[in-house]
Amino acid sequence: MSGSLLNAVTGVAELRAHIERLFRTFELKWARHLPGWTAGAPHLRNDRNPGREACLTDDDLHRLFVTFVADYNASPHRGLGGATPCGTWAKLSKHEQFDPFALPGSQALREACGSSHAAGVSEAGIRFEGLVYSNEFIRNQRKAPGVDRIAQSGEKLEIIVDPMNLGAISVAANGDLISVPCLDETMRGKSLTWWKAEKTRRKAEAALDVADHSKAQSEARESWRGEAKAIADSAGVTMEGRSDEEAARLRKELEFGKGAHEKPFVGRDEFIDPLQTGYVTGPSGNHTASAPTSPSETEAAERPDGANPLDRFRSNGARRRPRS
Repeated sequence: MSGSLLNAVTGVAELRAHIERLFRTFELKWARHLPGWTAGAPHLRNDRNPGREACLTDDDLHRLFVTFVADYNASPHRGLGGATPCGTWAKLSKHEQFDPFALPGSQALREACGSSHAAGVSEAGIRFEGLVYSNEFIRNQRKAPGVDRIAQSGEKLEIIVDPMNLGAISVAANGDLISVPCLDETMRGKSLTWWKAEKTRRKAEAALDVADHSKAQSEARESWRGEAKAIADSAGVTMEGRSDEEAARLRKELEFGKGAHEKPFVGRDEFIDPLQTGYVTGPSGNHTASAPTSPSETEAAERPDGANPLDRFRSNGARRRPRS
C-alpha cells in the first residue's frame, strides 16, 4: 500500500490509542463479516465456528482488505465533521506547507516507539550488542563524583533503542532522555536484525581465517618454543617452577619445621635442646626451654667445690709403685 513502517510501543495500549481504535474498526466493520472470523474472545462468536467457516486464502484476504480500505476512506467520519478521509486528504494536501516526506526525526521516533534495554558502561562508553555509544556527556561522567553519576559502579543504564536504526540510542538520565550516537558512523540506518546477521557472518569469516592459518600457527609455535628450550638447556637454565607437591612441602617446613623432632620449633637456628638447658615454668604453667649455657658454666654448677671426678683415678695412679 506504499505506506511507511513505524514501530509502535509494544505492551502498552494507552500509548497507541489510534492503532488500537483502528484495529477495533477493522473488526467491527470488516473482519466479522468474513468467513472464518475468530473474534477477540470466544464468547463474541455466538454460534459461529471459525474452523468450519475458514475458506479464504492469503490472496483473497489481501484483496478484500485493500477493497475495505477504499470503502473506509470514502465513508463519512464524525471526527472529520461528516467529511470523508479521501476528501479531507485532497483538501489538506494542497496546502503550501504540506510535505508528504516529512517524518519525525530519528530521535523522536526512537524515544516514542523504541524498546527499552539495560546496558553497561565501560571505559569506551555504553555498550549494546557489541557497539559502543559515547558523546561528551558520557565521557564527562567519568570525571563526576560517584554520587552525581547516572550509574554507580556495577549498575546498568536504561537505554531506548530503535531496532530499525542503530545509529544512536537514548539514555535515561535525571528524568530525561539524552541522545548518544554510535562511534561507528556506518551504523546509521542499519537495523538490529541486519547487525545480528552481520555479526554472525563476521564470526564465520573469522573462524575460516583461523582454520586457514592453524597449520602455520602450530608450526611457528613449536619452532619458537623448541628453540627457546634448546637455548635454556645449553645454558644450564631450567624454566620449570615448583610443583604443587613441592610448594606444599616447603610451606609445611616453614610453618612446622623439617621433621617431627623439631616440632614445634621453626628451623634449626631457633632450636633449643631442652635436655641440655632444662625447662622453665612460666606464670601460666607453660613449660619452655631456657637459653643454652656453656659447658664450663654447666660443670661449675654441678661441682661448686671445683673437684674433678677424674681426680680419684689420678690420685690412685700417683700412689702406685713403678714396675721397675
